[in-house]
Amino acid sequence: MSARAHREIELIERELSLDDGKNLSIAERFHLLQQNVLRRQMMAFGFDDAGDDDFFSRQQAFRSHLIDDLSSRYEVEASESIERTVERLRRAIADLRANRGSDPQLAPDLAKAEEAARLGGFEREVYDTPMLSQEQIFESLKRIRAALMRRGAANTLHNYLPAPYGPRIAHVRVPEPIAIDADRACADVAEGSAYVAWLIEETRARMQRELDRINREIAADVVALSHANPFAERSADHRREVVSSASSP
Repeated sequence: MSARAHREIELIERELSLDDGKNLSIAERFHLLQQNVLRRQMMAFGFDDAGDDDFFSRQQAFRSHLIDDLSSRYEVEASESIERTVERLRRAIADLRANRGSDPQLAPDLAKAEEAARLGGFEREVYDTPMLSQEQIFESLKRIRAALMRRGAANTLHNYLPAPYGPRIAHVRVPEPIAIDADRACADVAEGSAYVAWLIEETRARMQRELDRINREIAADVVALSHANPFAERSADHRREVVSSASSP
């Protein structure tokens, strides 16, 4: 599968005019690709990169810049979720563009909202892991293609009918069913609401237990197709430098 991943990365490098990383391992080439894509997008949107060594810190600074810029000119309902805020901004701009398509500012602003949404698909919580799995690499490559490679019939077909990079096996488990207590469900508002909240949390917990069990069962197969994660290594180096700087007299 590494050979196919190399071919896909090469296609993206060529299409986006990025540096060729063909002599690197798949994990290092993927790391270089993400760095180059981020740098390319920062330049395209006029963001001055502060040069932080940590990829995810640089990405977050860029994303915050895009969101702050759009929020200063488009009023949307506040949300604690950044993803929801970005989507509301995107919808608001798209609606304005549909009604006032002649406004030259709307197209670049919509591109900013779409870029902020794209950046949210490669987050530290998911990709700053000790090992980088084959699935993590492939799903990210698909996102890059879908967001940044839209010209031409081949890209249009690929984005409209995405195909997996290899065979897929569905691992299905059925969580233990929950017996509904009709008396508690029909109780007064306070007790009924508390019971509903418990049901939701219990459902989530039982589903998570089954998912964890599947992950334990397939762990050996996942590890066999995983690589030491350059993002995690760079993040650890960055954290050590920050701690060292903070503790220096």
